[in-house]
Amino acid sequence: MCAAEGNVIYNATSYVEDKCGFNEFKGDGYCDDIANNHFCEFDGGDCCEDEETGQEVNTMFCQDCLCLKGITGMINREECIK
Repeated sequence: MCAAEGNVIYNATSYVEDKCGFNEFKGDGYCDDIANNHFCEFDGGDCCEDEETGQEVNTMFCQDCLCLKGITGMINREECIK
């Protein structure tokens, strides 16, 4: 089993070993759908506007671009940046 994004296939073995598998994407300033989950700490917050600075979400590398918070809490990006 593997996860795919665009033309890139990611091996599920590395995902299971460290639970995230995409640590290089977490907190890099870009919203990455593949790392926007609780294992990757919701991409380090990259998919939500920074409430302190007002920094908008960089959506260059995402399609869904959802602002997710908490394991069960899901907020769509438009609601998050209000």
